[in-house]
Amino acid sequence: MLDVCFDSTYRLMAVGCIVATALHGGAFWLLVRLRKRIPNTTGWCCGLAVSLVGTNSYLVYWFIASEWTGPIGRGLAIMLAPVAALIASVVFTLIGWSLHGTLSEGAALLRKKSGARPIRLGIRALVLCICVGYVQSCVRSTRPVDDGLAAEPTMNLTNGVGMLMVRTAEGYWVATHETTEAQFAQVMGWSAPDRPDPKMPIRSITFERALLFCQKLTERERANGRLPEGYAYTLPTWKQWRAYVADAQLDDAVLRRNVQTVQEGSHRMMRLPPGHKGWDVPNEVGSRGPNRLGLYDVRGNVAEWSIDWYEQTRGWRVVLGSSFGSSSPERWLLDNREGLAGARSSNVGFRVILVSAPDAPGAAGVGP
Repeated sequence: MLDVCFDSTYRLMAVGCIVATALHGGAFWLLVRLRKRIPNTTGWCCGLAVSLVGTNSYLVYWFIASEWTGPIGRGLAIMLAPVAALIASVVFTLIGWSLHGTLSEGAALLRKKSGARPIRLGIRALVLCICVGYVQSCVRSTRPVDDGLAAEPTMNLTNGVGMLMVRTAEGYWVATHETTEAQFAQVMGWSAPDRPDPKMPIRSITFERALLFCQKLTERERANGRLPEGYAYTLPTWKQWRAYVADAQLDDAVLRRNVQTVQEGSHRMMRLPPGHKGWDVPNEVGSRGPNRLGLYDVRGNVAEWSIDWYEQTRGWRVVLGSSFGSSSPERWLLDNREGLAGARSSNVGFRVILVSAPDAPGAAGVGP
């Protein structure tokens, strides 16, 4: 069973927040002990209070944003988290200190108290503006938001195995649904005793078989004249998947997290959402609503193979999204999981995209 997952990001986030809180507590204690030697103790206490809240908030945001940066980016984010926390604590301390100074100095000037200086007010207001601007720029550069990928529905196409392909403004097409058993059987044949289901996603497929499906589908569509010139079917990259996930929500995905456990007498029962077939099986493709691009199941039902390497020397490929079996919080939000190229998993299938042939690694007629 392919359920290899990274160490919990959220445990690391909790540890980071606890350490940051402890360090701020130590700084408060030191400040109180040295209050007679340090001028403007009240201002620095305000700075530490703001820093405590701001640093912990930024750490939470930092780790959540790292979920959208890919496996390499996530690793770097975790390693750089202490540096980010240190910088955030300094910046937020300066924000609190300068905010206190600006307000107190401004009030003194309004009351025309002796010793109030406009130049001191100006300096603290300038420090406040610089630090707030820095925080805004950091948040904007790391925010995990919808990239705004647009669809071009007038250029959608349906291929020979019945896949509806949505054209994106980036110039490639994405299948609206995960590949079904029937579609897989049409291209690759079918050896299982049961008849292929036209509505159930194909799963327990290795990466090599998924990529071979793309190659054969490309050859088939090209031979029948249904393939746009210069294009080929392949598996998506993590960057493409991140873009076409768009506004898809976890609450409207086929995930184990959406199955409620209720107590009925002495028994604990599972209450399934409407249309949910069970807590340990996938649903029919498209059983939940689409995202704004018209794509279904991009965050659940079955996880999906990516063309990207996770660790090439070991043969590990990236697996995208969550699946019906995902029950732990880190798996609901992880965009990438390790996936061994030669392994099968009952909760991993695939979705095809149609891209310009030079951008389709492993496609028929294209280099590996």
